[in-house]
Amino acid sequence: MCNRKAFSMLELIFVIVVVGILSKFGVEFLAQAYRNFIFSNINNRLQAQSEAAVEFIAKRLEHRIKSSAITRQGLGGVVTSIKDASVSGNTWTVLEWIAEDVDGFRGTTTANWSGILDLDDAGTTQTTLRSPGTNFADTATSITNLGGLGIADAAIHFVRGNQDFLGFGWNGLPNNVSDRSIHPVGTNANGFTPTGNSAGVGATFQGAEVFEFYKLAWTAYGIFLDQNDDLWLYYNYQPWRNQSINNGVVRQLIMQNVSSFQFRPVDELLKIQVCVHSGGLISGDANDDTATVTGGYAICKEKTVF
Repeated sequence: MCNRKAFSMLELIFVIVVVGILSKFGVEFLAQAYRNFIFSNINNRLQAQSEAAVEFIAKRLEHRIKSSAITRQGLGGVVTSIKDASVSGNTWTVLEWIAEDVDGFRGTTTANWSGILDLDDAGTTQTTLRSPGTNFADTATSITNLGGLGIADAAIHFVRGNQDFLGFGWNGLPNNVSDRSIHPVGTNANGFTPTGNSAGVGATFQGAEVFEFYKLAWTAYGIFLDQNDDLWLYYNYQPWRNQSINNGVVRQLIMQNVSSFQFRPVDELLKIQVCVHSGGLISGDANDDTATVTGGYAICKEKTVF
């Protein structure tokens, strides 16, 4: 017969103490581990979102016509050159620029438009610019597939021509053709043809500075952060045809819960920053890579674009 001994009082007290200690610190350990998991999850999500938003904008800014970049205070604000965007006392909320038609320039196997004019060709006149290597039909198809109206949307910017930001048509194109930085064009069987305004101004290239190298454009782009913390991309509008960012343009949501969108020119470079938050209200500015929010957390990413 085997006799079993019960726990002594001392052993029982010791077990109770150990269980109590484990219960107290074990629960706190699990709670801290859970908090760390939640924070890590939010941090990783915000890191990815802010990075995605910055890259989305930067990829489009890479192909901007640099002298065309402007800013506004609100969608209907006064146009200001991007070079003046760092003036103190102003809050710039809109960034706009005209981009070269990079998709058409790349084409499929060869470029749809060559970027070169033959000024010595006998067919180059005040009403026709010969562009060897340009496939006008494919160029029109490419622009249409991207959402435009084909050549009807197109304009030429001469690389060494006038670079005045107002000459791109942000406030309407100047009547004097020589003051234009971009020229609306169409095509005929021989090359690019100028298209004038309703008064016929600009129906020829007479008085314009015409250079051998050009960039073709078909749309402007705009970035705007609204009061709901939604960051938007506006496109498919042509300032050289007296259209503006408020003129029934197409817009696409870039990112939600954006607490800040900032940009600053540095010579030919442009620094952009996007801050994305997890929810709540921002309790301060977001000049660092992180920002505390009331009831939430925010992370900022920035990039310098040439």
